[in-house]
Amino acid sequence: MADRSLFWTSLSQMATLIKSGGSPGPLPVRGRHLYFTGYSGSADTVYRFLSYHHNGTRMPNGSPVFDGYLPMSHIRVVPPIDAVIISPATQSDMFGATSGDSPATRAFRKQYDSDLPTARRRRFEVPGAFHGPLPEPEPGMAVPPQDDHEGNPFAVCSTSQKWPADAEPSHVPNRALMEACFHHASQWVEKGMAPPHSPLIETGPNDVILTDENGNARGGLRLPDMAVPTDTFIPATLWQTPNCNATGYRVPFSREKLVTLYGTRERYLIAYDAAADKLVAEGFLLPDGAAQLKKDRRFLAPVF
Repeated sequence: MADRSLFWTSLSQMATLIKSGGSPGPLPVRGRHLYFTGYSGSADTVYRFLSYHHNGTRMPNGSPVFDGYLPMSHIRVVPPIDAVIISPATQSDMFGATSGDSPATRAFRKQYDSDLPTARRRRFEVPGAFHGPLPEPEPGMAVPPQDDHEGNPFAVCSTSQKWPADAEPSHVPNRALMEACFHHASQWVEKGMAPPHSPLIETGPNDVILTDENGNARGGLRLPDMAVPTDTFIPATLWQTPNCNATGYRVPFSREKLVTLYGTRERYLIAYDAAADKLVAEGFLLPDGAAQLKKDRRFLAPVF
């Protein structure tokens, strides 16, 4: 749009029409609740709207048009508003992403979680997951060769950032958590049930990410791939190659280490399933999401 102010006005008016229902809106009945979500650059749109336009976007009775916001990636400093905000963040996004990393966002990440009625916010940081994952193959998918050409982002980043020869494409599947975030938002809005709290990724002086004995980030919401690891997950070096800022790689454990940790592949999968079930019991994942993680892992787990 030539005038950017029209963009925000259009969003406000479209959302109001959708929630109001009836003529001249697109829905025949009023919407009970409305949520605004986006990932990456679209998450910035969500953050800007909730920060500057939420209070002015109201129903005739004064209630907010948007009941909840789900910026699905990095962090921004947000004001207290009368709506729910839930944001999962990958390890790449924990400080505000490359475009929003600032002293203010770094300080705010430790204040983000809130149960106050006027500032209902929750944030989950996922170690090992990266903003722009390099997807693992799925059943039936042809595995592309890892040669060095422009169409292969892993090869390009591996070469430009001098990743080790045993580096592999990295993908910690965080879709199950994102699905659960929608559930958390609706439960908080409709029933007043706040989501569980999760620790942040652990940092030391100067916000250096602390790592465990496997070289993985400590703390955070540990999905089964991190709770029961078979790899070391390493984020790309920021600013060295701008197009690679949002990704990273993994280094598989040796067969000897896998045997020491788990004994057999079957015992590893039992431990993986237990880690997924634990997240369901704690309220972080939905049963369907955990079931999909278990199914996919049987295809992707290393053989040892």
